[in-house]
Amino acid sequence: MPGADSSISGPWFDLDQNLSVSSVAETAITSARFAGNLKQLIPMDDKGICTSTGIPTGMEFGMLRSLESVQKKYPGQEIILCWDAPNARATRQEIDPEYKSTRRTGDSDVWDRLNAMKPLLYAAFSNAIYEGLEADDVLCALAKVGDGPNYIYTNDKDMLQAIQVEPDVTVLKSHKGRLFEWDQEKVFEKHEIWPDSWVLFRALTGDPSDNIHGSGALIKSDAAQMCRKASREELVLPVGRDKVGSALLLQDASIIAGWCNAYVNDKFRLSVLKQCKWESFFDSGHLARNIRLIRCIPCRPEIAMATGEDDLIQEYMKRWEIKSLGMCNATSDEEEF
Repeated sequence: MPGADSSISGPWFDLDQNLSVSSVAETAITSARFAGNLKQLIPMDDKGICTSTGIPTGMEFGMLRSLESVQKKYPGQEIILCWDAPNARATRQEIDPEYKSTRRTGDSDVWDRLNAMKPLLYAAFSNAIYEGLEADDVLCALAKVGDGPNYIYTNDKDMLQAIQVEPDVTVLKSHKGRLFEWDQEKVFEKHEIWPDSWVLFRALTGDPSDNIHGSGALIKSDAAQMCRKASREELVLPVGRDKVGSALLLQDASIIAGWCNAYVNDKFRLSVLKQCKWESFFDSGHLARNIRLIRCIPCRPEIAMATGEDDLIQEYMKRWEIKSLGMCNATSDEEEF
């Protein structure tokens, strides 16, 4: 099936063919991103939680407890877990071979334990993936389906680009055990730009975690000023699900970069050194490249609905000696958020 990962079993439903707009709107999306920045949802410390035989289970319990807490906070909404494809970086590394090249591979034990959880996650939750793309791209595409409200659960700043009014898309960010809602006003309050220009702002200022370098010529307030102007001129419209094809993305990025170059030369008085940095940044194509790297790539992901295999779920609960989660038919008065 195009775009689907054969490692995820279960009935597949194509969003364009099997789910009407109304049905998706009634079952709004709360998406959790498991791939990439593992600290977003996967506890890095087992905190001494283990089975009676000494097997650590804090990571597994913490992740499932976080998801159940979100379900309680947003009742009636479906959770869809979005994953990086096995070759997720390949598409962007064709644009820039150094993309995410400075990332560490991470703790192999964490990956092994996450892989061991997959049958449980496929049984308890719906899952989505798209061949050749990252979880961010899938999250952004799913969040734009229906009328909302739709939610994206992630601490990745790049997903602020998905926030919009129609459909209503909100990003949920966790911090010190609390959950915060980020809408358009929140983004403006914190960064003085609107979400539709977030990609441009990051392209100008850089994203070190992804090995994306900014211009080095503009301070953040100048970059924000230019982004606000771009928003007013509707130059940086969010990517829709119908805009498919790298050629269109390349064209858009080049047009935006050209507009930025004209704006800098007309509005800012840079020092000789910073002017040289800006000219090098623009003339080398780095600005257009950054836009293409940061902007979510349009796709039409498919959803593997939860298999609902209760016997398998209970087998995991018994193996990990977990008794306080809703999925093991017990309740707990203590919530994470």
